[in-house]
Amino acid sequence: MFDWIGIYPFDVPSEPGLSAGKWLFVDDKDNGNITFPPGLQPVHEGVYEIRYHPDNTYNCLSSTPVIFERK
Repeated sequence: MFDWIGIYPFDVPSEPGLSAGKWLFVDDKDNGNITFPPGLQPVHEGVYEIRYHPDNTYNCLSSTPVIFERK
C-alpha cells in the first residue's frame, strides 16, 4: 500500500513537489492515526490542507483545512 498524506498551502494544487516534502506514507498498522513530526509541519503560519492520496498518486480522495500557528 502506497497511500500517503500531504500538507499543502490551501491554494496550492496536489502536484509533484508542491507539498515541499511535508508528507508521510500511510501504514496499515496506524489505524487511521498519523502524527507529523515537527520537521514535516509547515514552517509558516497560515491555512493549509491535509490531503489523502491513494496508490502513490496525486489524486486527492479527501482533504480537510487546518490552520497552523506558531506560539
